[in-house]
Amino acid sequence: MEVLESIVSYVEYRKDNNYICQNQQEAIGMLHNYCTSIDRPTDLKEVDWTFFDKFLIYWLPKNQKDLSEKEFQQVLNVVLGYCDYIRNNHDIKILFTSEAENYYRRECIRIQRLKELFLQHFGYPILAVDPLVIDLEDYKKYKSRRNIKKQDGIYQQGLFQVDEIEYDNTLVLKNISKGNLVRVALVGYIVTSMREGDILHLRIKHKQFFTCWEIIDFKNCYLQNASEYLSW
Repeated sequence: MEVLESIVSYVEYRKDNNYICQNQQEAIGMLHNYCTSIDRPTDLKEVDWTFFDKFLIYWLPKNQKDLSEKEFQQVLNVVLGYCDYIRNNHDIKILFTSEAENYYRRECIRIQRLKELFLQHFGYPILAVDPLVIDLEDYKKYKSRRNIKKQDGIYQQGLFQVDEIEYDNTLVLKNISKGNLVRVALVGYIVTSMREGDILHLRIKHKQFFTCWEIIDFKNCYLQNASEYLSW
């Protein structure tokens, strides 16, 4: 049986055995979209734990930026339910230990909260996706930051890993593609939500005579374990 076919059969199984609420339908839809968007195993027997790990710590943060804590809990419950289904009905054993489940519930929710803090701090203009709601004032500020001329300083853009969190709310970030270290100052309530190893997708600027770089644009953030799935 193919992976997509098994997801369809899982949906039918859920409908036959209990009511599927809208949040569960949306969560199953996300898993289905993930399967259609990656180079997935064709045969269900080729599916292993990394298939779901990539979905939870890479694909969801990248493609579902406005996912709430409650929605993530629902997605994780759907993944666990699907793993139970293919184990019981197709003899495919995907081992999710209690430690792994607790890790996903704790750390994926933390990184989602961190993303929300960044977006709020930098005035991300999109308040909701469906239906689309945009804050016009934040949109003007967002466009202004993105249109700053290159001559105003030295720029770097890409993935940065938190190398060190210093006592004065300063982060030492490692540019993953270039290997150099930069210092960035942030507000305390964001820094306290971070952990060393977190990966930030940023555009930063350095002005002459300043020690710290400035974050111009925040795009996303990921857990350290997502590094093997990210393209540098």
